Amino acid sequence: PASTIDAEVNVLNEIKAYTNGMSDFDKAIYIHDYLILNGEYDIELGEIIENTGTLTEELRKERYEKYALLVNGTGVCGSYALAYRAVLNAAGMECLYLSSDTMNHAWNMVKLDEEWYHLDLTSNKSIKDMESTIVLHTYFNLTTDQMEKTHKINDKELVHKITFDES
Repeated sequence: PASTIDAEVNVLNEIKAYTNGMSDFDKAIYIHDYLILNGEYDIELGEIIENTGTLTEELRKERYEKYALLVNGTGVCGSYALAYRAVLNAAGMECLYLSSDTMNHAWNMVKLDEEWYHLDLTSNKSIKDMESTIVLHTYFNLTTDQMEKTHKINDKELVHKITFDES
């Protein structure tokens, strides 16, 4: 529906306008932190995916796609990765969506200063107390070697090609 697309475009445009003039690194970290601070992991959907291994088309549209996180504020790893890619692409940056069938997980690669780095929004946590929230960046801008210590990459050929052949 048009209202769904309009709501998503409005969020993309707001973030794009706010990050206008920032360096690519500052955009990448601002958008990373924005999505973590304004989103909540959809535990119920995560359990449905884990238990059934699949999603109905209705659940995919409502709760898995980037719209779920950008507009509704909830999503699973795929929602975070799709939203991050959409916002970075709207801000003029190169960003890829990566996944692992073995892990049933998704994350991103982003190009900064002509180098590709991995980042995983749902593996990064925020710590909240009464006065503030701190976003951790444990899985922010990791090399492929660093990422492979904890993540199983589906398309290693693609990752190798973009991280080594483009340099």
